[in-house]
Amino acid sequence: MVYSPLREHKWMAFPFRSPGKLVVNATNFRVYWEQLIEKEGMSLAHQNESIGKWFSIIHRYNMMYKSRSFRPYGIGAGQLDFLSALYQKDGISQDELAHELNIDKTTTARSIRKLEELGFVTRHPSEQDRRINLIFLTQKSQEIYHEILSTMRVWTDILMQGFSEEEREQLLHMLKRVSDNAVDYISGMEEGGDE
Repeated sequence: MVYSPLREHKWMAFPFRSPGKLVVNATNFRVYWEQLIEKEGMSLAHQNESIGKWFSIIHRYNMMYKSRSFRPYGIGAGQLDFLSALYQKDGISQDELAHELNIDKTTTARSIRKLEELGFVTRHPSEQDRRINLIFLTQKSQEIYHEILSTMRVWTDILMQGFSEEEREQLLHMLKRVSDNAVDYISGMEEGGDE
């Protein structure tokens, strides 16, 4: 549960009262909120910040960087994630790939089809179960591996500019936790039937 200093205080303790009744207006509430935040050691700016806003900005610029960097190959930012996963574990099924990247099966099939059309991957039926397609990298994708790796390292260095090694490790650890929280929450909604 997210901490809220307001949950810790009863509205009846609101400090602005006229004789016999509570006076609540925007000015009084803001003064009370500022005092409460000062007492709790938080800033108003911090309370009004949305972590989603910053993730959104990073995601947008990440997609722009990838798209621009790999445009000469016809690879979109979305397809790059699939190639990256296959560089780590070549020859896995589309379902495993979708699960590995936390991406739905339809998007996975569309991206794999595009990469196959571009000649970066091939699909072969599994010998154990012919209904399952295994995805393999081609020689063409192997030839651009080092360029992809170095281009993405440059982007990571740009994002981490001014961070110490300890700060980088802490940030990575916290982002993994945030990611796990998001995946767990949405997975729980889907299992429960909520949208």
